[in-house]
Amino acid sequence: MKTETFSFTNPTDKLPTQLCAVIFALLVSVVSLANKLASVYQLPFLVLFYRYLFAFLGNVIFRKVHLFSYSFHGKGRRSLLVINAFVYVTSQGLQIFGLMYAPSILFAIMFATVPIWAEILSFFILKERTGLKATLLVLVSLAALITMLLLGQKEKAGAVSLLGFILLLLSSIGEAFNNILIRFLRKEYTPMEINYCATGIALVICTLFLVFSCIRSEGMFSEMLRASSQPGFLLPSVYLGVGGTLGAGIFKGIILQRMSALKASAWSNVASALAIVFGVVLLRETLHGYQIICTVVIIGSVLGIQSMKTVSQKK
Repeated sequence: MKTETFSFTNPTDKLPTQLCAVIFALLVSVVSLANKLASVYQLPFLVLFYRYLFAFLGNVIFRKVHLFSYSFHGKGRRSLLVINAFVYVTSQGLQIFGLMYAPSILFAIMFATVPIWAEILSFFILKERTGLKATLLVLVSLAALITMLLLGQKEKAGAVSLLGFILLLLSSIGEAFNNILIRFLRKEYTPMEINYCATGIALVICTLFLVFSCIRSEGMFSEMLRASSQPGFLLPSVYLGVGGTLGAGIFKGIILQRMSALKASAWSNVASALAIVFGVVLLRETLHGYQIICTVVIIGSVLGIQSMKTVSQKK
């Protein structure tokens, strides 16, 4: 008598690519809001710990119930999986540290530069070639971003610290590099397998750092317990793990499997526009007319980029 085996396919496999991209943008758009709420407690590594804890637990549950397929047997590029995890946790760490010194609107703007860095990195690393029109659209998006930043510095409400700007810029470059690494890994690993390894390794890193912090500072452990008991800290951290890391990671992996690095990263701009709206409506951050115009230009550039084909795809 034959024993039954699970033959589940990933439930997201049949979803249209554009729908996956929209879901990814929606999930990511709330990340800056959640990060900003949690960063008030000045415990960035505790936020990261909870973020990766809930994301990793979600992966474990999915694996146990066979909702998604996980199989690492006989697969190579293990070292690249580890590098991807380190790049991932570094990018997220820079992001939350940056939000301690800058408004979520700046995060949204800087996140919009991810396609620019993705195009540059994919050109040198993946040898993906974009047409002249796609390059021009990226430059238009960059020009709108620079305009928004320059005008923002003239407004008292829009001014941000140089440190916050640099941290968020490095985070955006790290996000683009992470997308490139996933493009390398996608031939052997599913999005869930990549997410599983990244969150697991990131959780270990954050746990070790927190243990070291508690040993170094006597009051750190009690401070972490106090913050963990606050809904204003715990709820955003839960979302960052379940929605911002696990959910967004699933859909980012899908679109990176089906699109070029530039096209997939361009959806970061849609998330940026939505994040600006959330920051204004929910956090009551100042929104200026030039920010609306520049955001529209950035989104328009994204839509244009989506209609382009890379030279490598044509071949």
